[in-house]
Amino acid sequence: MAGSENDKGSSIMNCSDNPPPLSFSPLKLSDLPKKWKRWSGDHLPVDILLLTVEDCEFLACHHYLRGSYKSYEKSIGYVYFGKMGEDEDEFLLKVALVKCSNESSDPGGSQTAATNAIRLLRPKATILVGFCYSTSSEKAQLGDVVISSKLTTHCHQTPVSRDVGNLVRSAADGWRAPLENPQAHEVKVNCNGEFLSCSDLNGAEQQCQSHPGAIAVEIGGKGLFAAAHDTKTEWVVVKGVCDFVHGSGSTNDSWKTFACAMAASVTFQPEREVATVMILQTNAEKLKVKTVPWNDSSSIPIDEIYTPLSWVRDERTPSGARQEELEDYTDMFKGNKHHRKPTRMLVYGRPGIGKSTFCKKIAYDWSKALKEILMKFYIFLLIKLRDVCDMEHIRDVLVASKLLAGDGPIAVDSLHDYIINNQDKVLLVLDGYDEYSCVKEHSPILEIWRGEQLRDCHVIVTTRQLECDELTGPSHIQFEIHGFRDWKQIRAYAGKFLTSEQDVVKFTAYLTEKALRDLAEIPLLLMMLCRLWNDPPLDGLPTSRAGIYTEFIQTMLNH
Repeated sequence: MAGSENDKGSSIMNCSDNPPPLSFSPLKLSDLPKKWKRWSGDHLPVDILLLTVEDCEFLACHHYLRGSYKSYEKSIGYVYFGKMGEDEDEFLLKVALVKCSNESSDPGGSQTAATNAIRLLRPKATILVGFCYSTSSEKAQLGDVVISSKLTTHCHQTPVSRDVGNLVRSAADGWRAPLENPQAHEVKVNCNGEFLSCSDLNGAEQQCQSHPGAIAVEIGGKGLFAAAHDTKTEWVVVKGVCDFVHGSGSTNDSWKTFACAMAASVTFQPEREVATVMILQTNAEKLKVKTVPWNDSSSIPIDEIYTPLSWVRDERTPSGARQEELEDYTDMFKGNKHHRKPTRMLVYGRPGIGKSTFCKKIAYDWSKALKEILMKFYIFLLIKLRDVCDMEHIRDVLVASKLLAGDGPIAVDSLHDYIINNQDKVLLVLDGYDEYSCVKEHSPILEIWRGEQLRDCHVIVTTRQLECDELTGPSHIQFEIHGFRDWKQIRAYAGKFLTSEQDVVKFTAYLTEKALRDLAEIPLLLMMLCRLWNDPPLDGLPTSRAGIYTEFIQTMLNH
């Protein structure tokens, strides 16, 4: 490894040395395809926009494009389109590759080019790929890849976009440097690096002194940030180290080529591509909940209304079953003494207790990388079982559950094949077994649950308590959702529907006076009580439990 004696036995390397040979021959400009297509809306939108400045950066990225062709649009110039993926059986993302000039604010510079390209190509994420300069050999060696956690200029400091930032934390997982001899050089990936973005290297040393936490200096990134900020798009910078800021200033061009190859390889890592598309294409409507059960337009993002529920773990003992309270729902992945790493997890509870809302919550937490334990899963699938009754094959389940956008780049066959071959990276949530009916001889849902299919996938099934018997046997561990077990939870949830804190106090007093605590434990009924409180009948609030249920039923019938 450059700058030190590494554990793979390679000698100390510096910029005057040639880098280790790559496992492929770098492209030359003369190798670029001559295939050209007239500009068309059929190209759009793309999933990923790659921005480069130097030829070596552009060529390194182009090496990984599949089925590439170029097209021309006067506002951004030539654009190379292609797919990202190992072969036709993998997830294929639509990618656009654009080259811009060095100066970020110049016409055609990274800011102008990125702004025009983002508005025209409508990518889900924009990535600036290329080479950079390490601030010291202790922080990053020659060839190492740095992924931005924040970008610092002389006038501001900003973190990378949240969703992409969460994703790239594990960008090094499973990645192998594309070297002819993997033992010749150890290439590290720093997934949490601060970049200094400069116009050139002349003032970089002084900026390094002002920002001692910076790992590397890059050129052009501030233009990308400005464009991404203006267009409200996800962005990240991925660059390989080609030299040191305090070096001789005469970088060996072969190290630039090597650094760009490493950065492009990390950017195009197939398993990360899968996670990228699943995060960026998350169906936002699936992660919303209705605040009025009969009104679709009342749907709001789940994070605005979700209130943590009380959970218990069932423990089977010779003396009978006992229940242990969980601190957080993610404790279900910790297992028990019988199943240290459970893959079949049963969640049950009363009607309206929040089982389906939990499913949306775990999907939201995964898509936003809010729970560390969920990040080991590259694929998260949420399937409503009532939508897949009578399906005979898991592929049919994927189609019927409408998991994929109709105009998306991922084919159902590709998703199915990926799941089959990467089961340990898949979390499958099957919601509402009590609503599932299958009259066919073979039920793919039950075969999955029993481990006859997708044995190594992690599977969560939710159901009402009455349907538990059929599912308990194959399950590794069981959990019950108890809803809101204390007044703090009830007040927090009610506060999302009522107009003021004073109103919440009066409302909870009403619940106490009418002995309605047990109703308020159930989120659906508590929401109905809040609706009733906000819009009481003309003759006033019901004075009995029977009257409350009568009003619930009448409200539903009215709508």
